[in-house]
Amino acid sequence: MSNPTPHPILAQQFESSEIAFIGIDKEIAAMQETIRELRTFRNTFTPSYRLPPEILSRIFSLIRLFSTLVPRSHGLSSLQWVAVTSVSKHWRNVAIRSPELWSHISSSYPKPLLQEWLQRSKASPLSV
Repeated sequence: MSNPTPHPILAQQFESSEIAFIGIDKEIAAMQETIRELRTFRNTFTPSYRLPPEILSRIFSLIRLFSTLVPRSHGLSSLQWVAVTSVSKHWRNVAIRSPELWSHISSSYPKPLLQEWLQRSKASPLSV
């Protein structure tokens, strides 16, 4: 049985392990970027991607509202709705471009978070 052919980056001769690490890390980063791009493209075929941004934003508003109504005794944070910004690049873009989502703020937020939310809320009326 013959040995499999190594990946081209692994077949190279390196002067030192440091150079090897740098080369391999660059290759890993390039592959991770390709995977990220493919996942983003794959997401364009999902039903939620086809929803108009206005509808998706309204859904996010309802999630935000629900998260503020659930008693804290259930172990849920009123900020859990922000997780929608981590689902996909599309959802993140829609959420960030929806000023009404960011117009409900608390003075207990850390200053950087407060500043970010104020910026995202644009000219929406604030609820403090």
